[in-house]
Amino acid sequence: MPVKQIRKADFFIAGMPRSGTTSLYTYLKQHPGIYLSLYKEPHFFSKDLTQSSYNIQDEEIYNTLFAHAGDQQVTGEGSVWYLSSKKAALAIKEYNPQARIIIMLRNPVDMIYSLHSL
Repeated sequence: MPVKQIRKADFFIAGMPRSGTTSLYTYLKQHPGIYLSLYKEPHFFSKDLTQSSYNIQDEEIYNTLFAHAGDQQVTGEGSVWYLSSKKAALAIKEYNPQARIIIMLRNPVDMIYSLHSL
């Protein structure tokens, strides 16, 4: 029986809160050639931030997020706090040197109004 190869994320969505990361995640999830983890915001690479206390700590568990991806699908995930982390970018590069990071930004004034209206 062949051993299934471990899948790693090919791209990451990072950004500021209320900058459209969830919308982009939702749009990309609809594409048949893209597999996004069912668990949004795993925050695996932002271990230096205390607000991401609900992050996945173990790489083996993290990689299971992509286990159901098809062989021809590009894999990705979205964790907003990667942009604020001082360690996430280097950790992502060490994890997958070919990975791409999509950064979502928004005018800070508009972001504050959006956060306030929650």
